[in-house]
Amino acid sequence: MRQTLKKNRMRLEREQSLIPRKDQARIQIVLCYPNRYSVGMANLGFQRVYQLFNRQDDLYCDRAFYPDPEDEREHRESEIPIFSLETQKPISEFEVIAFSFSFETD
Repeated sequence: MRQTLKKNRMRLEREQSLIPRKDQARIQIVLCYPNRYSVGMANLGFQRVYQLFNRQDDLYCDRAFYPDPEDEREHRESEIPIFSLETQKPISEFEVIAFSFSFETD
């Protein structure tokens, strides 16, 4: 699990996010993409929904992705939950879990 958390921190460091974190937001949701980070972040629709959610003053949106292939086995064997990218909380701790997926086969 530590390796996965470290990988997520490195991803965040490389991003040029213009969305500030709002820890005190009234509603905190997680937007999930049912594939790896690289596939989800290449999806402009996913990025747009993430941006629209975070434009709301009383709402903070985090992101979650399916584990990378090299991390999938560890997740299954250790029963590590899927957790969010920014706050690294299990998605079960969010008030709202939203999903974004494309109609293309990816």
